[in-house]
This record gives sequence, structure tokens and C-alpha cells, in this order.
Amino acid sequence: MAASLCDAPPERQSSDRTGRIACASGRGAESHRTALAAVSLLEELPPGPELARAYANVAQQSVIVLDLPAAVTAGERAIALARGADDPATVAHAMMTVGQARLLSGDGAGEEMIRDGVRRARAI
Repeated sequence: MAASLCDAPPERQSSDRTGRIACASGRGAESHRTALAAVSLLEELPPGPELARAYANVAQQSVIVLDLPAAVTAGERAIALARGADDPATVAHAMMTVGQARLLSGDGAGEEMIRDGVRRARAI
């Protein structure tokens, strides 16, 4: 696992920074597109923790733009990839995001998923 964003591949560094800047400046749709572009770039490489984090970012950005089904799909992909890459922080992050998307969609089971993600994050 990369110790920091600076240790990630240059494509990931650039996409992640651009997306976070766009989101922080109130440009959620642009941030969402940037997150999707990062996944497209990283899909060209072998699966790893960077791809898991990119999918977790897509999930989070999908919640922001209220595309809740896409958030669940991307978050579940992030969880699977993060487990395979032994990246517990991304597992926890993605679980909380999927839980949030499910809860916002009216699925009460999302609350337990959020709690599980928080428990996992605290255990890291």
C-alpha cells in the first residue's frame, strides 16, 4: 500500500488532487468525472490498492452527486479490491460510503454497514 498520495502512481496523484480541488470548490460533477477518469486509467494496470482507492473515491463522489446506485456498485468493487490488496483502510472507507448510500436510498441495513466500517477504521 502506498504510504501517501506522493507514493502513488503519477496518474493517481494528479487525478486525486484535481478531483479533491474540484469537490472542495463546489464543483461536484467535475470531481465525479475526475474520479471516473482515475478509475479508467488505473483499470489499464494490474489491480492493486490504488485501484481500490480510486473506486472508493468514485463511490464517495457518486454519493455527493446523489447517484446512489453507482455509489453502491463502485463501493462494493472498492471493498473487493481492497480486501484483495490487504488495504483495511480502504475497506473501512468504502464500507462507510456504501452504508451511507444504502441509508440514503432507504435501506436501513446501511446503518450497520456504516457502524462496521467505523469499527474497522478504529481497529487500524
